[in-house]
Amino acid sequence: MSSCSTENEVNATKPPEGVPDGYVAEGENGLMFDEPEGARIYNYCPSIIVDGDDAYVWYCSSVIENIGGDDHIAYRKGKRVGGVWYWSPREIILGYERNTYYSGNICDPEVIKGEFAYRGETYNYLMAVLGCKTKDNSANMFGFKISKTVDGPWIDVPEISPLYDFYKYYPDYRYNGSNFVWGWGQCSLVSLDKKGKVLLFYTGRSGTGQKLEMWDFSDLENPKGIYETEVRNSGVFDLNGNDKDSICNAQFMYDESKDRFYMVCNTHPYSEIEWPTNVPYKSKVYYLDNPTGKELGYVFQYKKLKWNELFTLEESTTGYQRNHNCCFFRDAYGWKPDGNIEVAYTMSETGVDWKVLFSYRIHRYVFGAE
Repeated sequence: MSSCSTENEVNATKPPEGVPDGYVAEGENGLMFDEPEGARIYNYCPSIIVDGDDAYVWYCSSVIENIGGDDHIAYRKGKRVGGVWYWSPREIILGYERNTYYSGNICDPEVIKGEFAYRGETYNYLMAVLGCKTKDNSANMFGFKISKTVDGPWIDVPEISPLYDFYKYYPDYRYNGSNFVWGWGQCSLVSLDKKGKVLLFYTGRSGTGQKLEMWDFSDLENPKGIYETEVRNSGVFDLNGNDKDSICNAQFMYDESKDRFYMVCNTHPYSEIEWPTNVPYKSKVYYLDNPTGKELGYVFQYKKLKWNELFTLEESTTGYQRNHNCCFFRDAYGWKPDGNIEVAYTMSETGVDWKVLFSYRIHRYVFGAE
């Protein structure tokens, strides 16, 4: 395993030439961007596209201070100058809307580039989002938005949104404290052909693991499902050293040079006492080589599939007890860029109640490829 490089030397004076107006250098320990001191809001669950020295990040962020379950989707641009990332001010681009499947919450964005025809026009970017009509972290479902540019605007695609309507499966669902059902969501997207063919990963209904579906979204009015399976968890270890930990809240990245997939995901068990009780202490990165010789994406149907652990985001490496809601720095298609593996992770403080949510901030970590 290679050592980490932080690249966190920050010039506290005037930004160097090439940094756009209003952009701020990342902070100590890889803190990508922060909020005004004392602000009681949270940032977590990023999706990042990197293109050389330019980057784009979408993530969950709250708007009203001291309010939990106030998820919106925020957006920033990044510029790397002299080995340091500088980030633009936050822009709230999507919020929950009345009479939609995300009328209570919208979060967990994931963005890839491709070619997606819709109602006589071609769109270049596809975003998966988690939405729900509740404020209690239950009854989640996911759908899609599209845009012609990386900056938006983003429009709904009702033909596939939500892809699975929670209330068709649970028509009378009302959470009463004992019948909690999480739903579907936390999507990851990888382009297969840099056009419309896509791998869609998502966390399944409570206890059902990580799902995978291959879709042809070239024509979003007539999407074609190609195959579906469950992502096998052989080689994925929990915090007690037991094989076949449940995979959830995972993001995936394809490495063309090695014909390899990378995965970053939660580990279990979570704490039942110390808050936050719904996020892990550690997140792990694994890789999966393709011994099948089959075309891209079909390795997940291989019955002898086994993940290989690469590195762990934990307190000894990040300095934080809770490391969760991670993503890779990927190219626009969900593929690995040249160079080292960069990961964005969400840290949180620990405490005695849910208000530790307001400590959630997104940090960056860089690892050697191996």
